[in-house]
Amino acid sequence: MSDTVLAEKDYSTYVSEALKTAKLSNDAFGVAVAEAAQKGLRSGGGQSMFKSILQAQKRLYAEGTLPAYSLAQTCALLDEKQAAFEYLQRAFDRRESALLALRIDFKLLSLQNEPSCNELLKKVGLPPLS
Repeated sequence: MSDTVLAEKDYSTYVSEALKTAKLSNDAFGVAVAEAAQKGLRSGGGQSMFKSILQAQKRLYAEGTLPAYSLAQTCALLDEKQAAFEYLQRAFDRRESALLALRIDFKLLSLQNEPSCNELLKKVGLPPLS
């Protein structure tokens, strides 16, 4: 549900659902990211929300508690394509299973026209995009 709401750019509902889900799951890391999103959204809208999410994710990634794929998604949503591909490469190096969704992950749609995307798909063992 949250991804659908995010795709519709209903950011306040997205943040609210993400926070509820993280709290119900006792996911302290998810709560930290959702609270950062909430703070960013309040201070400056969608772009600010994604920047705040990325800051929180970078802290968690540095602690080893968040996969590189998650940061790649956020970078792609911020249209930071080079950074997104760098995190996707790290995800590949770490054999993160989330990479199997690379072709269908709407958060990564902005990357699909980049030559690096088909190169990564090939490395993962997925068919290229047309």
